[in-house]
Amino acid sequence: MDISRASADDSQALRRCVRELAALSTLSAVWSGRDLPQIAAGLSGVLCRSLPVEFVFVRLNSAEGTTAVEAGSSPDGALSAERVEILSRSLEPLVTTSATHSATMPSPFGEGALQLCATPLGFGGDCGVVIAASLQPDFPAATDRLMLSVAGNQAAIVLQQQRSEARIRRNEQELADFFENATVGLHSAGPDGTILRANQA
Repeated sequence: MDISRASADDSQALRRCVRELAALSTLSAVWSGRDLPQIAAGLSGVLCRSLPVEFVFVRLNSAEGTTAVEAGSSPDGALSAERVEILSRSLEPLVTTSATHSATMPSPFGEGALQLCATPLGFGGDCGVVIAASLQPDFPAATDRLMLSVAGNQAAIVLQQQRSEARIRRNEQELADFFENATVGLHSAGPDGTILRANQA
C-alpha cells in the first residue's frame, strides 16, 4: 500500500513538473517587448509559483552594463523595494556568479537557514542572475534546478534579442549620421541606377 502511494505521489510530481516546464518554456514569447523591470518582476513571480521557495531574487543587467534592475517575490506576491534592497545587500556575494551553485545563509527576514541556488543568466552571467531560497534542506532538487535553468534561459533569450536589436538600431543611426554629415558627396542608387538618396554635400 505504501509503495503504491509513493508511486502515485511520484507520478503526480512528475506530471506537475512537466506542466510547469511547458509553461516556463513560453515565457520568452510573453516577455517579448517588455522592459527590464517587467521581465525581472515576471521572472521572480513565476518562479515563486513554480518552486517550493521563501523568495526569488532577480537582478538583470542593462545592455550597456551600467545599470541593473532588481526585483523579488515571495509566495505572497512581489516584495517591497525595501525588502529587495535588503536581499540585494545580503546576496551580493552570489550576484556576480558566473556558474550555477548552491549556498546556505541565515534568513534575512526571520529564523531558519535558507538553501540558496544562484543561476546566472546569459553567457557567464552577462544578463544577470536569479537566486532562489528555500527552507527545505534538500533544495534545490534536480527538478528545481531544471525549472530555474529553463526560466532563466527564457529571460536570457529576450534580453539578448533586445541587445541585438539595440545594436542594430545604433549601427543604423551611426551609418545615417555618417552619410548625412560626410564632407564629400554620397548617394545610394537602385538596381537601375536611379539615385534613391543623396547627402547635402
